[in-house]
Amino acid sequence: MIDQKRLERIKWNFKNGYDFNPSSAQDNAIEEDFDWLIQQAERSQKNAQDLEDMDRQLASEQKRVRELEMNVKLFRESSQENIKKQAEEKQQLEKHFDELYQKHISTKKDLEKHIKITDWELAGEKAQNKRYKQAIEEIAFQASLVETSDNVQQVIDKALAGESNEVHHS
Repeated sequence: MIDQKRLERIKWNFKNGYDFNPSSAQDNAIEEDFDWLIQQAERSQKNAQDLEDMDRQLASEQKRVRELEMNVKLFRESSQENIKKQAEEKQQLEKHFDELYQKHISTKKDLEKHIKITDWELAGEKAQNKRYKQAIEEIAFQASLVETSDNVQQVIDKALAGESNEVHHS
C-alpha cells in the first residue's frame, strides 16, 4: 500500500475507532499500523538527524567558501600590489639602464675623441721622428764631409724647429 494511503487509513481508524477484538483481523492491522508508524517515526528521526548533519556540513562548507573567497580577495589585492610594485621596479630599472646607456655612449664618445687626439699626436710624433731621422742622416752625411760645425748646428736647429731637412747630396 502506498504510504500516503496507509497514513490516511490509520488517521481514519484513529478518529472512527479500531475494533479491539483480539481475534479479529483488524487487531493484526492495528499492530501492523503501529509498527509501520514506529518505522516511519524512526525514519523521520533519522532523516531529521541527517538533515541536521547536512545543515552542519553546509554551514561548515559555507564558512570554508567565505574563507576561500577572502583568500581570493586578498590574493587579488596582493597580486595587484605586486603587479604595481613590479611595474615600478621595471620603470626604475629602465631608467637606470637608460642612464647607464647614456653614460656608456658619453664614455664611448670621450674614448673616440681621445683616440682621435692620440692618433693625431701619434701622427705628429711620427712626423717628428721622421725629421729626427732626417736630421741624424744629415748630421752623419755632414760629418762624413768634414764640414764645419755651423752646418751641423743648422741641421739640428731645423730638425728641432720642425722644418724638413731634405737631404740634397750631390
